[in-house]
Amino acid sequence: MNLTLTAPLASIAPLCPFHDGAATLDGLLAELGVGECELFDLALDLRSLLADGRDAEACLVQLFRLRACLDGRHYLAFYRVRRWVQRRIVAQVRPDRTAPWITRELPLDAARLDELVNSCLASLDLAGPALPRVRFTFRPILPAS
Repeated sequence: MNLTLTAPLASIAPLCPFHDGAATLDGLLAELGVGECELFDLALDLRSLLADGRDAEACLVQLFRLRACLDGRHYLAFYRVRRWVQRRIVAQVRPDRTAPWITRELPLDAARLDELVNSCLASLDLAGPALPRVRFTFRPILPAS
């Protein structure tokens, strides 16, 4: 896998450990009430997918399912979850199959996977006929310095 890290990717500052990792989703789970079983299940499924670390696109699909069901509730807790996902998953784009993959940050403003894909494709400078592609991968874990 050829990852080209751009300056914005390398400049992400470490966060408080209570707002990163699985504890971020646990914070959202702790806010859910008794009548929010569907949300609880969606959040647990997202937690499992992220812990598994094999299918970044499935994680994003689950994130958007959870977002749709939250419907604006638990805003701060879900914002932290979105930021955690943004630190774990990156988009890779290329204008055609012969071009190298370019790594991009995930935008935070998408509410559906198709919006996310379109936003990522918009970052490409497409000239002439092209068959642009987008894929989602987990950010490589850099060794501690």
